[in-house]
Amino acid sequence: MVQTDGHCGEGRVYVNAKDGYGLRVLLEDVKSRVVGITFFPCETKQPRIYIADSSRYLEVLAVAVIGRLDVHDLRRVAERVREDLLEIDDISIVNLAGEKNYEIAIEAGLNRLRPLT
Repeated sequence: MVQTDGHCGEGRVYVNAKDGYGLRVLLEDVKSRVVGITFFPCETKQPRIYIADSSRYLEVLAVAVIGRLDVHDLRRVAERVREDLLEIDDISIVNLAGEKNYEIAIEAGLNRLRPLT
């Protein structure tokens, strides 16, 4: 699973390994992919890629964001809550749970697709 967040001029990408997938192998895979990115702005700091020590993480609070909103608006509100929480000193990780991944569906008739093959 991949999660991203960003605030105050920085961005973070969290990659969670599937059960049974070696963390060192995943680390090397991610490093090789990031090294291959050639379009970072020149003022960008060198990316730090590491295995986080999650043994000291402690869940201290669960927040439910509910309301009469469509799924997209509710997700935007939850992301805003996450960003606001990350602005608080001593809060370093905020995970969204229960959200649905965005999906785009495109339907096209065979007549329109044939010329593309």
